[in-house]
Amino acid sequence: RLCKPKEGLEKQMLEDYNRMLRYMKSYERDFKVSLSSVRHQLAMSYLDKPYGLEPILDPRTGYEVITPKDYRLILENDGMLSKESMLMDILKEELSQGRNCVVYAEYTQSDATNVLPRLQSLILKHCNLEPHEVVAMRASYPSASAREKWMHEKAKEGMKVMLCNPRLTETGLDFCWKEMGVTYNYPTLIFYQSGYSLFVMWQAAGRAWRLNQREECRTYYLGYEMTVQQAILQVLGEKKAATAAIQGKFSADGLAAMAQGVDTQVRIAQIMSEMDEHTGNRLQEMFDVITGDVEDIYSDEQTMYLFSEIIEKAEEVSENLGIGVTTLFDMFTQFTPKDEAVNDLSMDLFSAMSSFNNFLSRVDVVGDVEHVNTSKKKRKAKVYENCSLF
Repeated sequence: RLCKPKEGLEKQMLEDYNRMLRYMKSYERDFKVSLSSVRHQLAMSYLDKPYGLEPILDPRTGYEVITPKDYRLILENDGMLSKESMLMDILKEELSQGRNCVVYAEYTQSDATNVLPRLQSLILKHCNLEPHEVVAMRASYPSASAREKWMHEKAKEGMKVMLCNPRLTETGLDFCWKEMGVTYNYPTLIFYQSGYSLFVMWQAAGRAWRLNQREECRTYYLGYEMTVQQAILQVLGEKKAATAAIQGKFSADGLAAMAQGVDTQVRIAQIMSEMDEHTGNRLQEMFDVITGDVEDIYSDEQTMYLFSEIIEKAEEVSENLGIGVTTLFDMFTQFTPKDEAVNDLSMDLFSAMSSFNNFLSRVDVVGDVEHVNTSKKKRKAKVYENCSLF
């Protein structure tokens, strides 16, 4: 879910944000100094808390490079940022359906960037919840070994929304469990902030997707459009699309992401340079490919056939032709067209058919298990029908 800044102060905030990032890059280039870690954090966190930030200093000289402008005025008179409003709308909808939620925020280590206290107060007010229903997990407490017990206790007390840093959940917390005959479930995950570690995000996004889960899992990623927040989501989408391609879902961007092997920071820079008003729609289409909800021409999703399905299709073709697979193979071996182009095609077909026939000759189907004879090692390997041929 990408949001646009509101007219007025928030739009001016976005302009200052872009101006700061450009200036910091030019400063690094001109003075041969690295501010990348500070710049990356500012790029991801400033729009979510554009106030209370200290000046950014040159690590070598202590010189003040830039002072982020304070936009606390946006929050006066119960005002909210566009992203905060979007989060409230999502939570209201999910809670109205009886779905408990987990809200992730990445930059929680310092008071200057930590948004959890504000989000907690906003949720209490706008979602009409009690203090025991909106709870924040801290890095300092509970300890890693006690987090599961802590979460179970809070759930028994009626916790409906949990806020935390995604790194606190990557140790293996499950968001769906059963205790004393009662099922506790948090099937909606919302990344209010996304970090640069894709591994952490993937781990945190899988906390509700467990074997005992019976509810629909929904994962939201929020960000401001035309910013680094959108760029990091696009990198996440590309990497997840590449993973989906390995698992049998093919897409142009997914295969391209597999082939690129580009560093995350470099890819973010590329996306920022290519970003336009159509990028947001393309990002949504990419996530549609990942979830299997493809209704446009963005990508053709194709699941790989299992070995048993290939055998069934071969038998179906042979039955329709009234001949056996071996006879079909013999027909290919006797076919020698004169045209050179057609001949090249027939040679490819002959090679594929020959390899397939050799494979079939080595497979002895017994029940639900195929035994493949391996003469070199003098033993049999089991290939199950549910295993992909590729």
